[in-house]
Amino acid sequence: MGVVSFFPKGLGSLQVIKARLSRQTLNTPKQFRQFLRTFSEEELPEVDEVVEVELLDIESPEKNRYQQFNQVLFSTNSYLCKNKGTAADFNVLKDICERRIESLDEEIHSMLNVPLYLGLGVRF
Repeated sequence: MGVVSFFPKGLGSLQVIKARLSRQTLNTPKQFRQFLRTFSEEELPEVDEVVEVELLDIESPEKNRYQQFNQVLFSTNSYLCKNKGTAADFNVLKDICERRIESLDEEIHSMLNVPLYLGLGVRF
């Protein structure tokens, strides 16, 4: 099994996608999560207010290799959509990434002792 990395090897696989969504989608959590997973164009009614956003994505062949980074992109895209029209705060974007890395680090540290405890349980 090869080494799994958190970040994509090159920024060439990262792309900016322009998307449009309705205010209703933005304000409905379930629809909003679905939109962020697929970036699919929706039928936008003429009456509803339309929001144009720029989202980050990884090229399709690379997408499955970076599941943890995809979660960071999901949170980042959510932040960018909900704060459309304001300047993106670098510190907020940095915190999104750092929180995910810390979460993975804690998960790894908690799993390190599992083989020891399993060994002790089998022994007695």
